[in-house]
Amino acid sequence: DADLASRFLLGPAYASVSDGFAEARSRYAVSTDISSILVALGGTDARGNLPALLGSLLPLLQTPVEICVLSVRPISMDAPDHVKLTWVWLDQDSLAQRMPDFDLAILGGGTMLLQTACVGIPTLSWPQTTGQQRHAAAWESKDAVIAIKGLDALAAALSRLQSPRLRLQLSRAGRSVVDGLGASRIAACLCSMLEE
Repeated sequence: DADLASRFLLGPAYASVSDGFAEARSRYAVSTDISSILVALGGTDARGNLPALLGSLLPLLQTPVEICVLSVRPISMDAPDHVKLTWVWLDQDSLAQRMPDFDLAILGGGTMLLQTACVGIPTLSWPQTTGQQRHAAAWESKDAVIAIKGLDALAAALSRLQSPRLRLQLSRAGRSVVDGLGASRIAACLCSMLEE
């Protein structure tokens, strides 16, 4: 039935993230400073917006920071001396292991929001599609992310995110929405249906 299918496919209570993210959640703590930022706009960055994002972000960073960019295609880009820019492509298990290293995530508006929410990483979302805009707006309505509509809003959002208190609020809100146990709930529900 359609209602049952929507329980599995929609809604944070049934969000399915790999076990590694739930484990990373147990190791994560919100830092007082931002020294490591995860940046990702989807595996292929189909719209090619990653250079524009980095071009807007790099001049805003005034203190030493490492930016880890998830991308299948590294881009040649100059960074200030105090910014360490690394390009990686990680499978889900490796990404989950690295998650506790990040003080902030800057993402599109896709499913990776589930992963950062589960771990508790304060997240800034720049949605890339209409669907992602709706997704990010739903997260923002729960105070679990800060969403921007364009790069002209990046500086103000990043300035707000300097507040450890705000980052802690975002972390707690994200963790309250996704606990990483959705796969177990789905399995338990399927098992109970089979017993009926």
